[in-house]
Amino acid sequence: MNIIGNYKQITIFYFVIVLLNILLFGSSINMLLSLVQYIIVIKCILAKKYNEAIFYHLTFVATSLAPTTAFDLQEGASSICSYARIKIGPVCFFYLISLYLLFISTNRKSKHYLSGSLFSELTKCVLFLAVSGFVLGLIGFVFLGNYDFSSFLLYGTYIFMVYVNMRLLMNFCSKELLDMFYKNLPPIMGSGILATAAAYYVFGLASSYGVLNMILQPDIVYFGVLFFMGFYKSPYKKYVLIVSILYILMNLTSATGHNIIIIAIGLMYFLYYTYFSKDLLASNRKEVTKFRKDFTVLLPIIVVLIVAYANMGTLFLIKSQNVLSLFSTNVGEVDTSPYVRIATTMNIIENNKYNPIGLLFGQGYGGYFTDQLNMFVGLDLSDGGWPDKDVSTGRFTRGHDTFATVPLVNGFGGLLYLMYICYKYAKAARKSFMAYAIFPWIVFTFYFNIIYAVIGICCLFAAEYELSNIIQYENTNSRLLRRSLS
Repeated sequence: MNIIGNYKQITIFYFVIVLLNILLFGSSINMLLSLVQYIIVIKCILAKKYNEAIFYHLTFVATSLAPTTAFDLQEGASSICSYARIKIGPVCFFYLISLYLLFISTNRKSKHYLSGSLFSELTKCVLFLAVSGFVLGLIGFVFLGNYDFSSFLLYGTYIFMVYVNMRLLMNFCSKELLDMFYKNLPPIMGSGILATAAAYYVFGLASSYGVLNMILQPDIVYFGVLFFMGFYKSPYKKYVLIVSILYILMNLTSATGHNIIIIAIGLMYFLYYTYFSKDLLASNRKEVTKFRKDFTVLLPIIVVLIVAYANMGTLFLIKSQNVLSLFSTNVGEVDTSPYVRIATTMNIIENNKYNPIGLLFGQGYGGYFTDQLNMFVGLDLSDGGWPDKDVSTGRFTRGHDTFATVPLVNGFGGLLYLMYICYKYAKAARKSFMAYAIFPWIVFTFYFNIIYAVIGICCLFAAEYELSNIIQYENTNSRLLRRSLS
């Protein structure tokens, strides 16, 4: 039985998958679940059901768990056996599936549905970053010294697979495929939130961030605010509201700085849409007016519960303090976590003060920056996300987020290009809530985690269901065909 398109069945199916991934995290038994998932995908490919193959393949990656899911288990990354982590030698098997699907798609006569779309613009931007990153990286290896091969592979593999998966979605794009992702991603996100809550509150499974306890959240939950933002588009509004409140409560224990900002901006989008959208009011004036009144009463109650539920020992409040410290006029007063990110970007500018090519286009993959401004002096960088080699040599090959990493490898020209696309998506998010995925993925975590990237790609592809004219185009063609036959 095909469960795609059935909200309840999709929710149950992916709830079981995410819950098992969490409970079996770090166990080789998890490989059995991954094996079943690969059988489903390969079976669809052999039957030439390519839409289903792509959907299951990418959503199985999206509901996988990565080393960054549990900070205290990162050293045991090799024992993680979820769908996205199964390897043949050094290569993740899901890379090979994506490459094979892309190879198949090159033989298809594409209708170029997404030509000129935002998704197409982003794909071109990714290609530009990839080409400049590889070219400058190779030049650095040949003519400059101390380039790092591991970071070249890390960022090169990431950008290559991002482009591969975006390209295959464009090549296979159809009304049916867009419909699959648009209608099924929200229940998958909801099932991820429920599975996370069940693992923590029922099975007592937790992780840690330093000395702090935190909920072990799959990567799909990082995008959980989109589930809430899709409230008005859901056929199960009460369910969405309840699960969204649960999502916010869980983040009071485990939200990182990025989570806090992403949720805050998402809630602002939701409030703006709720109280100021004329299109929303015109769609169902009576129901929307009632919800506005109810939500006006409910919002302060939720705020009071949040304050009562939270305590100063939670990661949420510590990271909230980190975020608020960003507004200090003195960079020395900024908390350590955001300070390191600011220091990284400032050092990249200083390193390239007399190098316009490096400033505009970056060092390429494998490049590095040094602490020329001595801003890292006195900081313990041994547990700061950099390899030990970087700390010992003083040549830092990694950044901590988009605003540090992209200037390093692609320059500030690359960052401006990327942020221009993000700006267009931010405006588009008023029309399609799926477009908001640009924030948790590209604005904050580009180059960071391939699972985040796949989730972001799926959501931005699904956004074209509302942003592009593909549905109108298909419906017009259908009407014309019916007229010609009558």
